[in-house]
Amino acid sequence: MPFRSAEYQGTFDPTELELLQQAYSRCCELLDRCPSTHEDKDRLARIVMRAFEGCGHDPELTAMRVAKLFD
Repeated sequence: MPFRSAEYQGTFDPTELELLQQAYSRCCELLDRCPSTHEDKDRLARIVMRAFEGCGHDPELTAMRVAKLFD
């Protein structure tokens, strides 16, 4: 999963990383994408990170807003 790598450690606290992972996974569900093998997984993860702050750290809201960008 994108948010488990060491590059995100220190940028986000463990609770935020878990919420980001939830948002990313939910977004992949909404878009019917494999979260680990889709060719745009890294791009999607970056967009989820940017949207996360503006969504009050709410993973469901983040996922829904990001998924709408790809409709």
